[in-house]
Amino acid sequence: MPDFDLPESVLVRDVVMRDGIQNLSQTLPTGLKVEIIEGLAEAGVRRIEAASFMNPKAVPATADAEEVMRRIRRRPGVRYEALVANRRGARRAADAGRRTPDATGFSRSSPSRTRTTGRTSTARSSRAWRRCARCPAS
Repeated sequence: MPDFDLPESVLVRDVVMRDGIQNLSQTLPTGLKVEIIEGLAEAGVRRIEAASFMNPKAVPATADAEEVMRRIRRRPGVRYEALVANRRGARRAADAGRRTPDATGFSRSSPSRTRTTGRTSTARSSRAWRRCARCPAS
């Protein structure tokens, strides 16, 4: 077997509370989401995308993002991240409390996906992100 130079550690960033739930046929209760997030942290995951501040009409599974972020019992050394798609999402994340230390933004490249989840065009989404990158955290 070849001798590989393996890293001493790897960083796992879990995204199940966004990517894993948004296409389910039913919406998970807020308490269950909190339990899953806290279980991930207890299991040793140090980066958790705990919520997604998307348009609740477009992605109903994440409509309770503020409540999820408020209810999580924080563990030292764990980054609880949130996905935001635009300025409104960034504002919602900030309003969820200063307990949302990291927000991950994105701009979609797929016009159909942009219309479905962001309810906008790709060009408009890109412009919104340029503005959002300049907005204050609170």
